[in-house]
Amino acid sequence: MITKFEVRALALARLGPRLGDLVWDVGAGSGSVAVECARLGAAAVAVEKTSDGVERVRANAAAHGVDVQAVHGAAPTVLSRLPDPDAVFVGGGGGELPAIVAACARRARRTVVVALAALDRVRRYGRRSRPPGSNPRAYCCSRRGSRRCPGT
Repeated sequence: MITKFEVRALALARLGPRLGDLVWDVGAGSGSVAVECARLGAAAVAVEKTSDGVERVRANAAAHGVDVQAVHGAAPTVLSRLPDPDAVFVGGGGGELPAIVAACARRARRTVVVALAALDRVRRYGRRSRPPGSNPRAYCCSRRGSRRCPGT
C-alpha cells in the first residue's frame, strides 16, 4: 500500500528527516515514506513483513535513485536487530499496532508518527502505546490532519 500523499506530507513534516538522521518506516508497504526521507538526506530503513513488499520497497527506492535499507520481518520482533532511530513512521501493524508503537517509542530519539485510517483511533493507541520512561513525541496522521497522540 502507498501512503496517501496528504498523509505522507503531514508525516514528513512531523518526522523532520535531515542529513545524519536515521528514520525507520515500519509496515513500509511500498516504502514511500522511507524514499521521501532518503530524498531529504536521512538514512532510511523500511521494515516490511512480506517478501513482495520488500521487493516493492527496493524497486521504489531504485526508481527514485535513493538508498533505502529494506528489512524483511515482522515488527515489533525484527526491530531489535536495528540501530536506534531518530524518528519512526508506522504505516502498518494491524493487531500488533500497540506493541509496534510502544517498541518504536522506546527506541526513537525524537519522534514517532503513526498513520491511522481515522483520527478517532488516536485515543485507542496514544496512551496505551507510550511506555513509561519514553520521551519522543508521537503524532497520529490521517487524511483529515494530524495531532499529537494523547499522553505523549
